[in-house]
Amino acid sequence: MGPLWDIPPGDRLLVNCSGKGLSVVPLALPRNTGILLLSSNRLASVSTASFQHLPELAELDLSGNALGALHTGPPLPLLQELVLSHNALGVLPTLQGLPALTRLALAHNNISGLLPGAFRDLSDPDR
Repeated sequence: MGPLWDIPPGDRLLVNCSGKGLSVVPLALPRNTGILLLSSNRLASVSTASFQHLPELAELDLSGNALGALHTGPPLPLLQELVLSHNALGVLPTLQGLPALTRLALAHNNISGLLPGAFRDLSDPDR
C-alpha cells in the first residue's frame, strides 16, 4: 500500500487522500494543509471538529463518499470552498463556524430540506 496522501508542489499545500478507502478523516495530516481532497472514500459522517488541527484549510472536497451527516460546530475560519456533491445527505445542517465560505457544492444528494437557519452564520449568504 502506498502513502496515505500525495502532495503535489504548489503555493497552497494540497493533500490528496482521494480514493484511499478511508472511513475516517486521517489525523496525521500536515498542519499547513490548505486544500484537502477526501473524495471517493467511504466516509459516512464527518464533523468540522475533524479538521480543527488544520488552521490553514481553505478548500475541502468530500464528494463521492457515503455522507449521510455533516456536523458543524467548531469553526473553520478560513474554509472558502466545501464540496459535498455525490453523497447521501438528506438534510443540510446549519452551516455554523464557516464565516469565509463562498462556494458550497451539493449536487447529487438526497436533500429534501434545510434546517432552520442553515445559512444564518455565513458572512454573506447572498454570494
